[in-house]
Amino acid sequence: MVNLIGKGEKMIEARKNPQERNLSRIYVRIKRDGKYQSVDLADMTPEELEEFLNKEDLTIGYFRRLTKNLIEVVQEIADKFDIEVDEEE
Repeated sequence: MVNLIGKGEKMIEARKNPQERNLSRIYVRIKRDGKYQSVDLADMTPEELEEFLNKEDLTIGYFRRLTKNLIEVVQEIADKFDIEVDEEE
């Protein structure tokens, strides 16, 4: 079981009120406000994300594709904003 609630307090606090930013470009169908809708993974609340990740039908292949996509998004953000990690820190 994946448990994301309680880790990374800043991230969780920012996602308590879902926003439509579409940062990850990975969309899944979830039930929100009584109806099914396509929601970007990065726009899900911690509870929605935990429920989605604990689905039994998610495969290793899905998680591989998910990881590749997220790495691509992080690299694009770093390139766009010229972000580099200082090795001395």
